[in-house]
Amino acid sequence: MLIPIKNLGIVETYAEIAEVRGTDGYSHLFCTQNGKYYQRGVPGQGWVEVPALQPHYDNIADRPTGGGGGPVAWADVTGKPSEFTPSAHSHDGYAASSHNHDGSYAASNHTHAIANITNLQTALDGKQASLVSGTNIKTVNGESVLGAGNIVVSGADPAGWTTIVKSANQDVTDAGLTNDTDFHFTVVNGGHYAVEMDLIVSGNNATGDYTMDFQMSTGNQRGKGTCQGLNASNAVQNIIVTAAGVQATTAIVTGAPTADLNDLVFVKVSYAFTALADATFQFRFGNAAAASGRTSRTWKGSVLRHKRLD
Repeated sequence: MLIPIKNLGIVETYAEIAEVRGTDGYSHLFCTQNGKYYQRGVPGQGWVEVPALQPHYDNIADRPTGGGGGPVAWADVTGKPSEFTPSAHSHDGYAASSHNHDGSYAASNHTHAIANITNLQTALDGKQASLVSGTNIKTVNGESVLGAGNIVVSGADPAGWTTIVKSANQDVTDAGLTNDTDFHFTVVNGGHYAVEMDLIVSGNNATGDYTMDFQMSTGNQRGKGTCQGLNASNAVQNIIVTAAGVQATTAIVTGAPTADLNDLVFVKVSYAFTALADATFQFRFGNAAAASGRTSRTWKGSVLRHKRLD
């Protein structure tokens, strides 16, 4: 709002002018911009500068103070607080709402060099290195122990025998001779070998019963041995095992005295042979007479031992 001081030709903003009515009946005006005093008798009349009003105006309690209008330097502001307490707030991505301003803050998503984190390198140096089979963790008979699943444990004794223990029951149903999943090993052409087996077998059918042999994966073999077990009459029987320069030995039909998979039979096999090729020597078993519903089983814990004689 603008108030003209008519007879003086002065125009000031309302914020720079204070008007009060004195006890003498005149309106008194103090212009803070130029620091001068004016008076008039009634509203609407012209203002007259009256320097003599200074003592009278100084006694007015609500007289405006300060310098003229315009910008004021921060240092000239009186009564200002020494510090300003902030209201509750946060810095998204930098600090939570409960924090102070005593220092600087890194972004919540940031990284640190290892050297900048106390004792981190020492802690890392003390950790187990990544396992590498055959480098910083041993193998079992050349097989890595890393990964899932079981390892068929075979070991060697002072006499040179390597032992393989069957890891789980294996059934052959409605089929003839089938590769055993555990009992096999590598042979070389011209090598001489001895094999012993302690088998636990059973069958659910006296006709299908249980049969087995030894086969080379490629090439032939020459050898002889025996198999001792029980026949269908529960009498001990000895069966000759032979391979006369052929790929597989004669089939060994041990029989299953009782048509019950839970009626176990112990069978002992001893066999020696010469390998006539580089190959895998494989034990096989199955139904003597394959038919629907007939099952032959080699039990977990059965053992095959083998060694090379030369």
